[in-house]
Amino acid sequence: GRLDKYFAPDTTLTSYKLFSTPVKLIALLPDENWVASNGDSLINSLGNRVGFNGKKVQEIINARIESNGSISTIVKLDDNSFEIYDAKTLGFKNRFTTGYIGATITSIADLDRDGTLDIIVGQGGSLYAYNYRGTVLDNFPFNVSDGGSILGSPSIVGITNSSSKAIIFGTSNGHLYAIDSEGKILKGFPLQTGGILSSPA
Repeated sequence: GRLDKYFAPDTTLTSYKLFSTPVKLIALLPDENWVASNGDSLINSLGNRVGFNGKKVQEIINARIESNGSISTIVKLDDNSFEIYDAKTLGFKNRFTTGYIGATITSIADLDRDGTLDIIVGQGGSLYAYNYRGTVLDNFPFNVSDGGSILGSPSIVGITNSSSKAIIFGTSNGHLYAIDSEGKILKGFPLQTGGILSSPA
């Protein structure tokens, strides 16, 4: 239901007393339900809960990443792994481990045009794209050529007169990259900038 039914000004979910510590992350669902985390566990507006045995939650995203159209909650953990749950029941679906992710923020988009969303994330100087099963997509990872690390969240935009998408991201060495869904660098990139601190868009 409406968020003001659940949240107090200190951003603690006090109406149901779900956490004894402040909420750090929240991801909304289209029907006004939500999934929230205090960094140690998840709980949703239906009262379902899941913990992570000492691992810390860094990010949560709700998205339709399976062909059946159901909404899943994607959880990025501090052990460089992703865990995927049903957004309504918080039933476990899948877990896969990646290389070092650090503070890089995840993006989602259907890169391989199979009708399901893929998980796009930087790992040091490489950009990876995974399907919901944790399989790396063809033509990934893309490795940057400037020796820098990928910063922030990649921005995903459509390409005019093409079914492909452009993935735009910056590096710690100040370059702006744009590649297509097949991991190929777009004409005119990379661009040298005065410095990139976070997501390019």
